[in-house]
Amino acid sequence: RGVVAVKMVALACRGRPGGSLGAKVGAKMGQPVISRTRSPGQSVAGRAGVRASASLRTAFRKLLVGGKEREGEEVAANENEVKAIAPEPMAEEHAAGVPKRRVGIVGANGQLGSRIAGEMSSAGWDVTALTRSSKDRVEALEGVRVVEGFDTTDVDDEGVLRMASELRGLDCIVIVPSSSRSDYERDGFTPFSNELEGVRNVLRGLDEAGLKATNSSRRGPTRKLVDFGFSSCSHNPAGGAKVAFRPLDDTLMGGLSSSSAFYAGDCLCWTGEVKFEGGGFCGIRSEDLAERTRAMKDAETYDGIELRVQGDGQTYKIGVRTEDLRERPGCSFQASFVAPEGVDFATVRIPFEDFVFVDQTRCVPDPPPLLASKIISLGFVLSRYSYNRSTNTNCRPGKFLFRASGAITLYRERRAQVVLVSSAACERNQMISSEEERMADIPIVQLNPKSVLNAKYAGECAVRNSGYQYVVVRPVGLKDREGEGEVFVTEVSQGDTLAGTISRDEVARAVAEAAAVPHRGHRGVTFEVASRESPNKRVDPAAVLRRQLRSLQPDHRRPALGIPPFPKPDCN
Repeated sequence: RGVVAVKMVALACRGRPGGSLGAKVGAKMGQPVISRTRSPGQSVAGRAGVRASASLRTAFRKLLVGGKEREGEEVAANENEVKAIAPEPMAEEHAAGVPKRRVGIVGANGQLGSRIAGEMSSAGWDVTALTRSSKDRVEALEGVRVVEGFDTTDVDDEGVLRMASELRGLDCIVIVPSSSRSDYERDGFTPFSNELEGVRNVLRGLDEAGLKATNSSRRGPTRKLVDFGFSSCSHNPAGGAKVAFRPLDDTLMGGLSSSSAFYAGDCLCWTGEVKFEGGGFCGIRSEDLAERTRAMKDAETYDGIELRVQGDGQTYKIGVRTEDLRERPGCSFQASFVAPEGVDFATVRIPFEDFVFVDQTRCVPDPPPLLASKIISLGFVLSRYSYNRSTNTNCRPGKFLFRASGAITLYRERRAQVVLVSSAACERNQMISSEEERMADIPIVQLNPKSVLNAKYAGECAVRNSGYQYVVVRPVGLKDREGEGEVFVTEVSQGDTLAGTISRDEVARAVAEAAAVPHRGHRGVTFEVASRESPNKRVDPAAVLRRQLRSLQPDHRRPALGIPPFPKPDCN
């Protein structure tokens, strides 16, 4: 399995010859340019002095881990959806370790932009602050690289290439368009220059920097934990043998159920008989995998476990134990799934956030973190019981056969490549059809100075139509608070119905959190944020925000929320 290595190299200019501007400028300069593109000759074919080539980098990564869980704690609530389709080939991560994610913040020296830079730096991002002229607010931030002269307006082709040189290598770009009060007082000023043309220029710069080319798939990379078909893995210190699984049936508790596991080609086969008299469960658990999993330097960047299964339509559970649980033998992380009957193999994806921490059959709050680098065992259970000894209604007594094919794999979802900070009410403004309707709305819609809401909405549409993974954040009126004692939580909504105020610090937290939320197979999401006082003084505002962000619907599913499609923008 391979991934196409896309690297654009231009001599004498830092453009991307595979792109239209890189080809044009390279040919214009008369310099010998070597272009390595997805397919030779894209854009560069036929240009004098430009030579095209293609390269394919193959990346194999075989690794570690496995394990199973204890018994009485069976089937998880909220079963994961099973896709009964032919599985796609799984692309594997090339790098042995993944550094901190790199983000550039356009407009980072503004009141809001500087707070976003500080928040994302504190959250562990490698931050580059991209400012037009001044840098007084961001230069005091520790660990933030500052780039001056990053002007997104009045940019020609060569200006876009200069912009691309600063954007190259970033994982995400946060765009915070801003116009000063003096801008609005200037004759001939229009917000469209910043809110739309500035956004478009940044997107052009990203195209030339190659961000889309290196991160275009909605499906993220994967990495194997347990490879069922690889018997001579160089990462296996046990001499290349396949990972062994041992039974953990209810006979340990005096029950009558029994099972065994074996390999057939690249399949792990598990078969047995569940008897409800006694414990009523069968299980298997892997050998200790700690030595293997410690080698996974990028484990914390993965979002869940993927496997290909075939079974009998019953609800099974995958169980994971970590280093933190060595002294707690009854504890584990568990999640349930259905092993479908009547298909070849179905792909099941289980996010780590769907795993439940249990002690025996009892759900336990405040679990330790579930990190792949700490996994010591992994396995499966079929049981008559669910959490807290409730009944698993999709388990029946008798014989069963479960198969897992290929590997148990870690997967990583895509995240936002572009985050745009826009404004609440811009979509609502776009749908107003009469002056009476406008005057009945909130003050910013009534005034709409120099059509700023129209400009902001047009910038949003440019991002949504760009092809990048995106997030559009729409704060309501910005108002920083003074004093302490009150607890405020961020309210998140979709459909542009929120009004009120929110502090810049809260917006910064929302942007940083939204940039880190996995995109589960979708392109992007648009949402509004406001602030409200919480009557519960012990509430954790960060946890409340995180929970709301993970429950958002992607933009293509707006009709499921009763929200109409986006209106047409005014692209002046």
